[in-house]
Amino acid sequence: ALELNADNADATPDQAEEHLHAYCNCKKNSFWITRPSAASTLPSSPYPDVTHAYTTFPKEVQLNPSDEKWWLRPLGAAQPTHYLAGHCACTSCRTTSGFEIQSWAFIPRANILFPPNDTGELAIVDLQDPDKRPNGLRRYGSSRGRNREFCGTCGATVFWWGEERPDLVDVSVGLLDEKQNGVRAEKWLEWWKERVSFQEDAINVKLVSALAEGLKASKA
Repeated sequence: ALELNADNADATPDQAEEHLHAYCNCKKNSFWITRPSAASTLPSSPYPDVTHAYTTFPKEVQLNPSDEKWWLRPLGAAQPTHYLAGHCACTSCRTTSGFEIQSWAFIPRANILFPPNDTGELAIVDLQDPDKRPNGLRRYGSSRGRNREFCGTCGATVFWWGEERPDLVDVSVGLLDEKQNGVRAEKWLEWWKERVSFQEDAINVKLVSALAEGLKASKA
């Protein structure tokens, strides 16, 4: 089993290949992401706004009736190696983070490993059982059925998850160890470049529009 010293932000070479480290500023929340596995295909989820704009696609399409595992990349690959990531400009993200843009990676809960509260051995994170939740996390219900997890010490945004897909978690990309794979973690993440999620909600329209245009331009 992989062991982790929560105060140590440095990954060994073997860990860096198969485990991506993430941690908040105070390191009270320090966890690891693993590569896609068979367990990564078990969640079911509607499509997110970043890939299927809620203002454009009909509800029956948004619900993902074919149960496509859209968070695994390359899409449809027999052995996916990456996870989908994107940027969000929704009002809820803006008013909880304090900035116009929040970047998320969509990671199955089975691939998020935390050290249990009393040991250094990693285990799949449990965000619902009060007795198993990581000690450093605090929860805020930003709307009905929508939960935001943040560090109770430094205040960093850590996770978003919804009751309609509790086993697929949005992980705040800003927590990923930039020394390990770069700030965009492109050895682990495939960034959506067609749009910014909920860009229609943007207050700073110029900023969010520039980001959306830049993402599309980067495809060339």
